[in-house]
Amino acid sequence: MGRNSDLRSRGVRAEIDMSSEGIQQPGKVSKTKLIVVDDQKVVIEGVKRILEPWKEFDVVGEALNGARAVKLVESLKPDVVIMDISMPIMNGIEATARIKRQFPETKVLIFSMYSDKEYNTRLLRIGISGYILKDDPHSDLVQAIKVIVSGATYFSKIFVDIVGEHLRE
Repeated sequence: MGRNSDLRSRGVRAEIDMSSEGIQQPGKVSKTKLIVVDDQKVVIEGVKRILEPWKEFDVVGEALNGARAVKLVESLKPDVVIMDISMPIMNGIEATARIKRQFPETKVLIFSMYSDKEYNTRLLRIGISGYILKDDPHSDLVQAIKVIVSGATYFSKIFVDIVGEHLRE
């Protein structure tokens, strides 16, 4: 069959583009491209190790600070950025704000050891897709990524509790 094959079926004529553009090849799975951002290399390696068994995830980049993360998002166009908050050069809040401003389709999952009402409300305003704590179970990280890739949001219970408490004040 050629690039534009002429098909006749029950008297109906159709033109079909047989190029590989936009068509998923048999046996190939569309992977979710991820960037992991944390100022501690051991955390980045740990996240990569947690995600390794999940073939639908592809860690395409890593950064040790927010400034580098913004540059990586620009060049690699990931689906999801897993972002720490407390980092040198540019913190995760500022990096997330820049990423969401420049690349609103990129989803940001905050992965932090902090859960503070000021951080939480600011991050919600910026437009994060999710927030989990580093001491949450490993399975929560995988679940959070899957949920936000589907278009929903994912927030750990403590995040929701703190934001709810702040809203009641």
